[in-house]
Amino acid sequence: MHQIKDKETVENTYSLVCCWLVAIICAAALILIAVLGPAMLDIIHYRTSQSGIWQTQVFDVTDLIVLVPLLLIGGTFQLLKNKASKFFLILTL
Repeated sequence: MHQIKDKETVENTYSLVCCWLVAIICAAALILIAVLGPAMLDIIHYRTSQSGIWQTQVFDVTDLIVLVPLLLIGGTFQLLKNKASKFFLILTL
């Protein structure tokens, strides 16, 4: 019986680390797209109208201000086994 608890603990820790890793990767991808996009460095060029580019700039800034902190906080709370992590991560949907 003791081995089953250890196996469940390992599986639970594995899922926590996977969730944290996915949140960190998503946050890093959003940061990269926002920095390389038209809002900052303008390395990524979108073939759209000027108003579409303005909307993309606003979305990039919103990602940096809202989504990235939610992903980082939620992922960190998930790794620390804090029950509030689910509320932060569900806000990113």
